[in-house]
Amino acid sequence: MNNKIKIKIITDKVSVNLIKIVKKYREGSIGEIKEDILKGNYVLSCGYSGDFERFKNIIKCYEEVSKLGYTVELYEHNRKSTIEFFRNWAKSMADTRRQTEENWDELLDDDITN
Repeated sequence: MNNKIKIKIITDKVSVNLIKIVKKYREGSIGEIKEDILKGNYVLSCGYSGDFERFKNIIKCYEEVSKLGYTVELYEHNRKSTIEFFRNWAKSMADTRRQTEENWDELLDDDITN
């Protein structure tokens, strides 16, 4: 569990709109989500490798919940982090993904023409 990216919402009041946002990005009952928020548990998490969509969802959830006025905390390696770090990391992951796809395309094109 230490090598995960996580999000926590800091509040003692949970609105319907907050539950709706979190429910878009995670499975579970309304009661489970509400309990996790009120207990200060992480509401979303994902691993570091291979789950780019889930990583993007953590950023989206952060942004949507923040717009409602809630305090949202992001963690990596169980240390508090910033949204800027997460956005930069997502950009780096996307760039790497694009480069890898281009390299595969070039390799496949070389194989076909040779």
